[in-house]
Amino acid sequence: MNDTISYKIQNAYMLPYEKVIDKEFMDLYDKTNEIIASSRIYFVCRLRSKGFLFNRFSKPEVLYVGETFDKENRFYRHEKILKATTLKEPKDKLVVYFLHIRFSYLGLNTFYNNPMEIFNEIKDLNSKTSVRLLERLYIKLFNPILNESHNDNNVIEDNLVQKKLIDNSIHYVNLDIGMNESLFNFTGGKRAEKHDIYTFNLTNNEMTFGHPLLELL
Repeated sequence: MNDTISYKIQNAYMLPYEKVIDKEFMDLYDKTNEIIASSRIYFVCRLRSKGFLFNRFSKPEVLYVGETFDKENRFYRHEKILKATTLKEPKDKLVVYFLHIRFSYLGLNTFYNNPMEIFNEIKDLNSKTSVRLLERLYIKLFNPILNESHNDNNVIEDNLVQKKLIDNSIHYVNLDIGMNESLFNFTGGKRAEKHDIYTFNLTNNEMTFGHPLLELL
């Protein structure tokens, strides 16, 4: 059995971008909101206005994927957030989603094929290695317009993926982005309607729907 790591969006908290770039506001939320405090990945999203009479918006379109280390200083005058403001119409909303992620592993006995230090590194969702791997994979899925330096779909040639996953016999990465409410149903890139689970095959650079192990049952 090939080793498979899985990341699921367990929870998310949405804030208007105007609040996120306010240093005092973000400092307060980072101290008092559990989801924001534990979040290490965020999405900048556009909500398109869907009507004139009612305050209705589309599902969030992912414009940028980033990491949340040093939130208070990271978001103040954030270049990508400010650039995202130029991509929206006057009635659209620009928001930031702070994600809480759950990690799981399926394979042989605890990383039979892999060094234990690699397992410990990628399962720690506070480590920069784990966060940057996850950041790259979300970029490959959503192809955000503001992640132009990483938004090609050739996952297996990414140096970080090569070094931490492929070279350590991890052949599948599974992303579960399913959430119940429409305003947490992220769209963009290769995200397909009615499909929440995506698997990257690191042996052939293919992305499929669902989990490869479940498909064999």
